[in-house]
Amino acid sequence: MAASKRIAGRADWQDVGLGGVRRWLAPLAVEGTVTGMDLVVDAFPNEPDLRFTVLLLYSRCVMRLEYAVHVRHRNHPVRGAFVPAGVPLGWVVGPHCHRWTDNRALGRGDALPEVLEFAIPLPPAVRGFDNASRWFCGEAEITCTSEELPRLLPRETLL
Repeated sequence: MAASKRIAGRADWQDVGLGGVRRWLAPLAVEGTVTGMDLVVDAFPNEPDLRFTVLLLYSRCVMRLEYAVHVRHRNHPVRGAFVPAGVPLGWVVGPHCHRWTDNRALGRGDALPEVLEFAIPLPPAVRGFDNASRWFCGEAEITCTSEELPRLLPRETLL
């Protein structure tokens, strides 16, 4: 996971059939070899407020950024694991990220964690889709240009 990754090929938005959710999925490569990891963006263009999710998938979700005004997550002690430094206990309200670095110890042996238990609030300067997606890529060691990242879809319906 620590290796520098690049987007392999071009991706486009697809309707996933879940109430207007749109998905952008790009395979990732390490040193030119496709890895089985994917960078995914789920957009909710018909929500009244800005809402999207950015994920790093490797057979399951290993890192997730949730961006919405009212999204929340509760950090709590997990049996057999230390709460990582910088992870606040209690509720994280608003945009937050379940980083790989904070959750990797929850896996057993070679197995990936089943659930991403720990999240941090996004830094105050990380607001909006462009900043949040670039920040996520930096945290996930994904090297990409602005042209490789998707443009968030416009609203499809009137409120």
